[in-house]
Amino acid sequence: MQYNQIGNKIKELRSRHNLKQAEFANLFGVSMQAVSKWEHGGTPDIDVLISIADHFQISLDELCGRTMRAEDKFDQFLYCSVLNTCDSKRIEQACEYCWSIFKGISGISAIHDLRYGPGSAKDAEYSRCRVARNEGIAYFLAAQDAQLMALMPEPKNGFASIFAEINEYLELFRILSDRQTLQLFLFVCTRPQLLFSKSLAARETNIPEKNVEKIFIEFEKYGWLTKENADTDDGAVILYRPAYKEYFVFFLFFAQEVMRNPRFLYLGSVTSRTKPLFSNKKTGLSNSGEQVK
Repeated sequence: MQYNQIGNKIKELRSRHNLKQAEFANLFGVSMQAVSKWEHGGTPDIDVLISIADHFQISLDELCGRTMRAEDKFDQFLYCSVLNTCDSKRIEQACEYCWSIFKGISGISAIHDLRYGPGSAKDAEYSRCRVARNEGIAYFLAAQDAQLMALMPEPKNGFASIFAEINEYLELFRILSDRQTLQLFLFVCTRPQLLFSKSLAARETNIPEKNVEKIFIEFEKYGWLTKENADTDDGAVILYRPAYKEYFVFFLFFAQEVMRNPRFLYLGSVTSRTKPLFSNKKTGLSNSGEQVK
């Protein structure tokens, strides 16, 4: 910031509004000499700076001579707006901004004024939206019992380039297709980050303890659990701590979305995507669904 940017801005504001130094001084309860001092390099107290900015409806950044790109101003506005929202409303406020982003991605000017609001919990058709473009995809859910926005730009080499090999997915789905394993997976999701024993898990799920131990070995491999040793009066015991991973919620939720079959999606026809979702380079599948040798 240059030496006299604030003073120059004050002088500019005073001249623009045809105010003499004495008149400007009276507005903010200071002397004419103070105004003259500011315009020649002095700096007002912070409370006076705020009063000047509020009176002339400009930001403190502008008053101090700091210019920002429109994108930076918007980014700062979003950040401050969500940050200054009370904790209980912060996610809700973010969802409203996400809805504006989604409308912009759709490219439909007619929905500009369509306000965000959760729909009925059973209204699958009108609470789910999708947009698919060659440069990326977006999915928005505004059901009464769940709100979510997912936005994913298309990677340079396509979506398939970032996914695991098909055998890794087959292994994961094999594990979770077992009823006892899925029960224990859900049990782990319900646990706070406190140590627990396999006997507790067995008792809570009605699964034999030897099966729990075997399944927990798989969970350790994926990082869903960590194993710790503890000494007790009865000797050494093995305890487990769940890994608190928010993506479990997304994983289970989107699995449920895959099983849903709404007749149509609101804004579901908004797509200009001409490419398939996946190329078959990384999935190991041909277009016919046969595994590539």
